[in-house]
Amino acid sequence: GDPGTQNGGQCSGGISCDTQGYVAAVNAAGLCGYHDWRLPTAVELQGLVDYSIGYPGPTIDTNFFPDTQQNVYWSSSAMAGNPYGAWSVDFYDGHTYWYYKDLDPHQLRLVRSGQ
Repeated sequence: GDPGTQNGGQCSGGISCDTQGYVAAVNAAGLCGYHDWRLPTAVELQGLVDYSIGYPGPTIDTNFFPDTQQNVYWSSSAMAGNPYGAWSVDFYDGHTYWYYKDLDPHQLRLVRSGQ
């Protein structure tokens, strides 16, 4: 699918980039000593939602994820039949939505597989 607008976003330090560029930069820098960071799937991201926390969240355990904002976070899951859309999770209310990747700027939470 469409990775979004190349160099259309703002990454840390005011650097223009897109989601793929950000993930590549994190992996090149070896964040926490690892080079295999990626975007989570929608199912993985939804699995972080704590439904016992009421609106207006953040609907996540802030003891484990203390800096989570009450915002929408992108997943790697593309919208079926629409290469320009992707699924995301809103930690404001815990819902899952799809958005256009090149029009809707959102937060990122990177994950690693198998530790």
